[in-house]
Amino acid sequence: MADEPNPVVSIIMPVKDGQQFVAQAIESVLAQTYSDFELIIVNDGSTDLTAIIIDQYASIDNRIKLINLEDNYGVSVARNKGIELAIGRHISFIDSDDILAPHAIERLLNTVETFGADIVLANYTSSLKELGKGENTSELLTPAEVIGKMLYQDNGFDSAPFAKLFDSKFFTNSHFEVGIRYEDLLLLPEIYQKANKIVKIDDNLYYYRKNQDGFMLGNSEQHIDLLYVTNKLSQGLPEYTHLNDAMCHRRFSALMNILKRHYRDKMNLEDVQEALIIKEIKQLAPVVLKDKDARVKNRLGAFLTILGIPILKFVMKCS
Repeated sequence: MADEPNPVVSIIMPVKDGQQFVAQAIESVLAQTYSDFELIIVNDGSTDLTAIIIDQYASIDNRIKLINLEDNYGVSVARNKGIELAIGRHISFIDSDDILAPHAIERLLNTVETFGADIVLANYTSSLKELGKGENTSELLTPAEVIGKMLYQDNGFDSAPFAKLFDSKFFTNSHFEVGIRYEDLLLLPEIYQKANKIVKIDDNLYYYRKNQDGFMLGNSEQHIDLLYVTNKLSQGLPEYTHLNDAMCHRRFSALMNILKRHYRDKMNLEDVQEALIIKEIKQLAPVVLKDKDARVKNRLGAFLTILGIPILKFVMKCS
């Protein structure tokens, strides 16, 4: 029998101890109106019933490929493994506790065909009632414009890999850095720089489940990785000197994020670390304050910094 053609889309799902929601995530993929895909699920050393649940779905749908990692290596390793095994012309990502709108892949692919796009960005929502809704509008953007909007943290231009469709060739020599958090913020600009056409659509194609016990809401010292990432990111955009203000904005936002977690959430910072962060915040504050494109939140932080660190500290503790 002749070999079957490769699927058009590879959907990559990393999972660690996801028994509570992984079935919903899988079912949302299997319910897609576009069916020519493979679902690569990388089980990152789960110790609960996750593997058993996935096996049950894989036994009835051969589009599901389960890869079991013997230990917990982290989401970067899991995603990289999925990318390595992907054979589709396009790659999309879904987290194991989230949900795709039924027409998500079809809408993303239609946009690729309509515009000849290399990458398509969609919106995500934390409200199931809003999943699948949108104004059906599209915007053609350059890589520099997308990176700039991401650095300014504009709505709809986040650094998460989900709610997007990528040409798979862009991952040939690019991967998620292992052993750090905020790894997606570091990788996506590298991917965007390889594209000729990027399209942003306003459809809410992805449901993001807010995890109240998750990393982003905690005071883990791994948040310090954000400083490493933003520093390295600034070194990886040599051709985009016109984005210097945007990079200053993102760096300032990262520094303020860490300081707020320290003052409000009691995240541990050594005195030397705190002093260095405050010094850099003071240096960047005038730039951010004058930047008309900066988020209001960051301009306010810059204003408070100029008024004095004790005032900034008080506001952070109370916010």
